[in-house]
Amino acid sequence: MREKEKTQDLSDLTDKQLKIAYFTDTFHPQINGIVSSLVNLSRSLADKGHKIFIVAPKVDREYREFEYPNITILRIASIKASFYEDFRWTKIMSLKTFKILKQAEIDIIHFETPVGLGIMAINMARLLNKPLVGTYHTFISDPRYIKHLTLFKPTVLIQNIGWFYTNQFYNRTDLMTAPSESTIIEMIENGCNAPVMKTISNGINPNIFDNTGEREIREKYKLKGKTVLYVGRVSQEKNIEILLKALFHAAGIDDEITLVIVGDGPQMETIEQLKENSPYKDRIIITGAINHEDLIKSGIYKACEIFATASETENQPMTILEAQINGCVCIGVNARGVPGMIRHDHSGIIVEKSDYIAMGNYFVSLLNDKKRLEAMRKETLKDVKKHFLPQVVEQWENEYKNLIKHFKGRKFRDKLFFPFKKQENSSQKVSEE
Repeated sequence: MREKEKTQDLSDLTDKQLKIAYFTDTFHPQINGIVSSLVNLSRSLADKGHKIFIVAPKVDREYREFEYPNITILRIASIKASFYEDFRWTKIMSLKTFKILKQAEIDIIHFETPVGLGIMAINMARLLNKPLVGTYHTFISDPRYIKHLTLFKPTVLIQNIGWFYTNQFYNRTDLMTAPSESTIIEMIENGCNAPVMKTISNGINPNIFDNTGEREIREKYKLKGKTVLYVGRVSQEKNIEILLKALFHAAGIDDEITLVIVGDGPQMETIEQLKENSPYKDRIIITGAINHEDLIKSGIYKACEIFATASETENQPMTILEAQINGCVCIGVNARGVPGMIRHDHSGIIVEKSDYIAMGNYFVSLLNDKKRLEAMRKETLKDVKKHFLPQVVEQWENEYKNLIKHFKGRKFRDKLFFPFKKQENSSQKVSEE
């Protein structure tokens, strides 16, 4: 009788205020694309009255805890991992968190990372018998990520193991999402068989940026135009060495072109050495990491004409969306999710992988053709509108409510996640309507 009443209650979820638990192994005070997209989504859902819980690692340094109405942060004990800066190992189960989510009568569980808290999310969904969502953000099986794991060399075998490991998580979901269609295709090609897979943009909030500090930024870094910007982690997978080579090539043609690198990471020492050993070191500005809240209000995107990335591992980088929403024309490589964000020769430029000559030539040609650059800027501002957060949030609301409405529960043997145990996905397929 109680189960029947529950089903009837869920028959019309149009105005239902949801209770959503996000599990992520990366969160404040760490800043990256996953954190930015999760914060943007959580804030927007919370603004619409939904109750949000974010389960994240506890860190061992002082920081200001993230706070926002209708959002509760649950920290899980963790220890620092040695192989990747800022990454932390957490427990894979927490009785306290289980009790909090059970008492809150959580509606849906969603994990952002396939690591310790991803395992916890799966087990929580099983124990609480709630639908499970997983979003694929990072190609952890890519050789450039594997280079950071000092115990392993990036061989084909290790890459295949990486995909096998990843599938242990996403094949257990009721809904698997990724920000780009190319990522969904690649996951299917590498063994992902989640019952439902959908492309949902990370989304971008146009109202969070403040460019009143543009002039101050130009003065601080002595920017006089013809400026190329990179924002992101300074690490192997970002291919910053190719970006530097492109700058060296461009600077050899036009000595006014400047590259600004905003970020920090495990490859910082290497990049700084490459800068110091080059004849164009006065054309390269490395700011170090800038807190995201300060970054979006700094005006630095507006102070630069071009945003560039040579990374071949991107799904849907938030930094490209942030650059585009500020009218910064983007140059990226023909790999994974980037071509889906930039229309070549219309809203930006796509070059082939590692082709620093072509990238450098585009630096020169675009920065010396204001009319062409302005035309691309207008197309950029037009194209980025499809990623505006309100419509992305509405899509998430619909997906969550559809999952809840059609969720039938699971068999007992599917409840807990034991890594590398063969899974049987017994959940009901969600309507594609």
